[in-house]
This record gives sequence, structure tokens and C-alpha cells, in this order.
Amino acid sequence: MTHVAVVGANGRTGRLLAIAAERAGFAVIRITRHEADATDVAALRAFVAKADVVVSCVGPGPRSANGVLQASTRALLGAGARRIVSISASGPYTEGDGLFLARIVKPVLWRFLGATWRDMLASDRLLAASGAEWTSMRPPQLTDGPARGYRRALGRNVAHGIRITRADLARAIVDAIGDPATIRTSVSVAN
Repeated sequence: MTHVAVVGANGRTGRLLAIAAERAGFAVIRITRHEADATDVAALRAFVAKADVVVSCVGPGPRSANGVLQASTRALLGAGARRIVSISASGPYTEGDGLFLARIVKPVLWRFLGATWRDMLASDRLLAASGAEWTSMRPPQLTDGPARGYRRALGRNVAHGIRITRADLARAIVDAIGDPATIRTSVSVAN
């Protein structure tokens, strides 16, 4: 049985991911901020040692430090994670986007989301430079609600993909865990 550690298992996406992974037959190891700080190598080491796959659902929020994604990725790599699936975003990337989104909408969004997007880019660069088997999940805007089905694209954004439900992102992550085509690449998903 594959053991999947979910970092941020109490978050809105992490909770759904843990449920979806259990339904798919994985043994889930839930890691919450009460059990281990996502940026603490020593605290993560015991959890990572038990896991075949580590999924980072760490995301920026009102209580997160600036650079939390980069710091948590560095900590997971330092704790010895061999297979990492990390949630980034399609926002800072334009491959696969239409002209309007890439040239008009995203430059405006950079003004408001620049610090978060720079953190995501730095986290993705750490993964790409590591020896780990990584997957960078790149959803667009996350919404709540039931699963509706998702589209995916490897190495580029999903065309016309501007939203995805957290339930569909959770399902896409579960699907990516066992898919060798997703190793060492980005996977954009959208409804």
C-alpha cells in the first residue's frame, strides 16, 4: 500500500485531498500545523520517513510568513522526501495561455499577487533543481463546491482554464500520484 503524507491536511484543499486519497486506497498520513511546522526539517523528518509520496498543500494565507512555499519545499527536501507533489499555481506562468490572459490579465495580476507568485516560482525552481521525483500542480483560481471533472495539461497551462474546484484539484493530485508522466514536470488543471 502506498503511504501518502499530506502536509496541510487541515486546510481547505488538504482535507479534500486526504479524503480522496483514502478513497483511492492510499494510506494517508495527515500532517497539520499542530503536529509539525511545514518549514521545520526536523519536525517533518519522522513523517516523511513513513511516506512513499509527500503532497504539500501549504499555501499562502493571512497567517503565513512571506516565502512560506519556498521554505516548506526546502524543508521537505531537507527531510528526505523522495516523491513530492506540490501545489503551485498557473498564475505566474503563461505557456498555453491565450493572448488576452497572458498579455493583459496576468501583468495586472502580478501587481497584486507578485509576492505570492515569486514565492511559487522560487518553490518550483527548488523542486526542479532537486533530485526528487517532483510534480508541480498548477491550478488557476480555486473555488469551493462539488467536483465537476477536470482537464489537465503537462508542462503548460490548460487553455481557457481560469478556475477549478478544490475537490477536482484533490482528484487531479490523487491521479498524478501514480502517473509516471507527471514526474519531474508541471501539471496544470482546470475545470
